[in-house]
Amino acid sequence: MVLNIRQVKDVAERAVATWVQVFLGLLLAADATGLDWSVVKIAAVGAVPAGLSVIKGWLASVLPIGDGSASMLP
Repeated sequence: MVLNIRQVKDVAERAVATWVQVFLGLLLAADATGLDWSVVKIAAVGAVPAGLSVIKGWLASVLPIGDGSASMLP
């Protein structure tokens, strides 16, 4: 159950992409009601789904599901 460098890069890319999508999505949604620092702080909490994405990607990489990447699809 050891990750190789390709799997680490794959999981990291997915986590960063998830965080960026959540952060930008929250900023865009908040722009309609007014943007201030509290909104930016809340958007930064978007790292939580990204962290969950890392856990899911790691599990998909080491468990006998999928193709050995962070994807759970064959």
